[in-house]
Amino acid sequence: MTFLEIALNCIQRGWFVFPCKPKSKEPQLYGAFHNASKDESQIRDWWSKFPNANVAIALRKSGLAVLDCDHGNVTEADFRTWAAAHTLPETYTVRTGRRVNSKTGESEFGTQMYYAADD
Repeated sequence: MTFLEIALNCIQRGWFVFPCKPKSKEPQLYGAFHNASKDESQIRDWWSKFPNANVAIALRKSGLAVLDCDHGNVTEADFRTWAAAHTLPETYTVRTGRRVNSKTGESEFGTQMYYAADD
């Protein structure tokens, strides 16, 4: 899946997105989340200029909160057991790019869980 496809998938969910520099959380454009958009033509324009840009979601503007689970799970089964033990409701969840703990060298199963949230 391309970054453009990911961005389009996000706006189909009603989320506001903006491009970040590759392999970074640094916004590609001035104004970042203030100028985040869910307009398809704007998204296509941004990703035609920056095809390798990471997709960032303007969480507050999109009515979201994200639980970012970077450490502690090694497999998907570990993650599911952890989530069940904490009685976390099922939600849209993605696997993050985190695959190895940089300090220990151990495998990790990083995830982000997306929840609807008020301000």
